[in-house]
Amino acid sequence: MHSLRSSEKKRDKKVNEKERGCLQNALKTERSDQHLKKMKSRRRELATGEADDFYRDIFLHSVRDYQKAFIKANMDEFYATGQEPIPNIDIEDLMKQIV
Repeated sequence: MHSLRSSEKKRDKKVNEKERGCLQNALKTERSDQHLKKMKSRRRELATGEADDFYRDIFLHSVRDYQKAFIKANMDEFYATGQEPIPNIDIEDLMKQIV
């Protein structure tokens, strides 16, 4: 069981490093449509269970500068839903609108 956890941690660390590199490339390039498409497909691969919320947040924060007004408007609407638990944004729909 210990070796399983260790291998999972190594895998997660490797995935996080790759994801971080992809996100940095998307933010650095002027024409980041290709990187956004790559992030979209990569997110689908990584979106499993609890990790889904983590990668959703990374995606939203990474495109914030690229589509600042669009993301800010969606985030404002998202957080202004009241005192109920805040539902997650439909990230697939958001990606289609951005890309």
